[in-house]
Amino acid sequence: MGNSNKIVELSSKQESSLSKKSKLSTSIDQVLSIYLDELNGRLEELFSDTDDHLFDKSSKSDDSRHFAAMRTLRMKKLEVLKSFSQGVRNEFVDSIGKIEGAALFGECEEEISFENLALVEEDDLEERIALESMTNKAQKANKQALTNIRQRLDVLVPSVAVTDEINPFDPSCICTAISQSLSSIDLGTEFKLVLYKFFERTVIDEMDLIYDKVNQFFIENGILPDLKSVAISHDRRRRRTQSSDNGQEKSEQSTKDSDEILNLLGELLSQRRGEDSQRVSQQVDTGQLVAVLSNLQAHTGTTLENDLRDIRSQIGALLPGNVGGQVTQGALGQANDDMIDVVTMLFDFILDDDNLHAEIKAVIARLQIPILKVGLTDRTFFSNRKHPARLLLNELAHAGLSWEPDDNSAAPMLSKIQGVVEKICNEYTEQPNFFEQLLEDFIAFKNDFRRRANIFEKRTKEAEEGKAKAETARSKVNEQIKRICARKNVPEVARQILKNVWVHVMFLESLKEDKEGWEKVSKIAQMLIWSLQPVKDQARLDKLIKVVPVLVKNIKLGFDKISFSQLDASALMDKLEDAHRTIISEGKVYIEESQKDEIIRLMPVDPFTQGSATQETVSTSEAEEEIEEVVVEEIAFSEEEIGKLHTPKPKVKITEDSKATVENFSAGSWFDLKIDEEYRRCKLAARIVSTGKYIFVNRAGVKVSEFFTDELAAAYQLGEIKVLDDEALFDRALKAVISNLRDMKAEA
Repeated sequence: MGNSNKIVELSSKQESSLSKKSKLSTSIDQVLSIYLDELNGRLEELFSDTDDHLFDKSSKSDDSRHFAAMRTLRMKKLEVLKSFSQGVRNEFVDSIGKIEGAALFGECEEEISFENLALVEEDDLEERIALESMTNKAQKANKQALTNIRQRLDVLVPSVAVTDEINPFDPSCICTAISQSLSSIDLGTEFKLVLYKFFERTVIDEMDLIYDKVNQFFIENGILPDLKSVAISHDRRRRRTQSSDNGQEKSEQSTKDSDEILNLLGELLSQRRGEDSQRVSQQVDTGQLVAVLSNLQAHTGTTLENDLRDIRSQIGALLPGNVGGQVTQGALGQANDDMIDVVTMLFDFILDDDNLHAEIKAVIARLQIPILKVGLTDRTFFSNRKHPARLLLNELAHAGLSWEPDDNSAAPMLSKIQGVVEKICNEYTEQPNFFEQLLEDFIAFKNDFRRRANIFEKRTKEAEEGKAKAETARSKVNEQIKRICARKNVPEVARQILKNVWVHVMFLESLKEDKEGWEKVSKIAQMLIWSLQPVKDQARLDKLIKVVPVLVKNIKLGFDKISFSQLDASALMDKLEDAHRTIISEGKVYIEESQKDEIIRLMPVDPFTQGSATQETVSTSEAEEEIEEVVVEEIAFSEEEIGKLHTPKPKVKITEDSKATVENFSAGSWFDLKIDEEYRRCKLAARIVSTGKYIFVNRAGVKVSEFFTDELAAAYQLGEIKVLDDEALFDRALKAVISNLRDMKAEA
């Protein structure tokens, strides 16, 4: 099928069929080649973007699953690409076969329909929805382009009407192909959805450009050239052109960006050098300089004083024929001089960084010469944020962020960092993939090292979140009990039932977050209090007699729900029965006595004063009724149980800026936190929004402290908590160097 090495060859039977209709087979062959070339280029970009995403996630998170998914995709990349191309081709052949019948392709050895493939992951609803969403999105966005393609195919095959359902360029075909190509990979649904997200961005969102190229092919071959064209902006066309040579342009852009950064640094350094730079007749080329640095790197000690003249003197001492061991300014070439200056300043920044302990800085400082060699030999080093040497340096620094000298459990991490640095100093001689292998190995070690800490941290977080949820639920119960008991007499039996039984029943319902269940248990508590209030009229008495059996039945169900002692339950129910008998008995007496005064109430009265007199009687009666003030904690949960006991007064007046700062602290960030008059490295494991608590853990994931928002804001104002900058070390250092050089230039 053509000469494209990207297209899987058709079977001999299909080739024979194609040869019978040379004009049509050639057109189809060519357009399929164009179509697959465009798709494959974007699929390469998909893998690159997904790899970057998973790498970032694995670097910033202790979750090793991202790293495992990244490795799986790297190993299976070629298999997926091949399977995807085969899948698209199968869909293409299947659709064209339907259009032209057996005369064109004969019977396909393996017919694959979109409907069947779409059900490969039938059990995974999320994946199926993602595929259907992408298909619908692409069909809607490219309706006119697909119509043009269909009409042009219809002209090529006059004997059969080409419909939307058998259009081989329909987006459903490529969605089927990507689903099929991923079905055999051991990749969880979570990461498949991530890949689909990038597939949508790099392929589906770019289908207009691909369809434009297909339609342009038909136009150039005189197939309905006058059809209404689809408008595509200049920027979109430019992106299409760029995508055809994506790899080369990325490389060129990276080199261009690097040149811009190096030119900027050179321009800023020129002010630092001054105008009296000496010129020399003989310069040391970059190859000689790198060879000298290779001799130096293996002899780098455990500490390094980053003095510019000292580095040059070390280089000069090893240069052949260099008397006195000094290197004259300019002898190394301006570009190499600039690189030495920049790398020196970068490591000066690293050695001054307060985020790292001195022991970690001493180890990382040994990388100055290897990093200088990388900068001299690779122009993309400064512009490529994904350069493996940069990433490794950042990973070593980030791993050392949580290290503390007195933490014996952290010794393996320090040993590993030292081992990586030692390997670089002893073995790095500009080999390809040298830093990639070290980076992959170190990330794997870091993830394994932290797995145990992650377990403890997760348990701590879950425990604190559970505690906060319980405190919130208890507080909700207290508020409800307070409303129910407000301005009511609460006899001792009601207190005992509420405190020993019913608040716990309400607590369980609150945890379930079941509105109906919560309302039911609240109503029963309300009914209990209501049933123990004095009875003053016959209607209320009748209602009470009717309600009591229902109330008793529900309270007994509550006993069973919390597995309350049967003996204690019987005692409480006996007391409640006695209380109800007393209420009913006293109510009957009160009503009988009231009936004896009926004649008094029937005496003629002034109709204009009757209402006010009655109201006055009721008010007086209520006023005479003594209502005991209810203390909720005596019935429900204590202040300690609802998390309100620990509320110390802040040491300083809290400013809004401080409060806003701590409220923006994100889980996973590292801090220097003053605990018992000593600063310790801590990680913010969780911020419990419902209670306003911040939970801090140590490197092992064990809780070391907790703060409420106001407490933490006060500590921040007093300097008792310091945020550690976990931004990539190299990036921070480069920003600082450029900023310092600009400041020096502005002051000159």
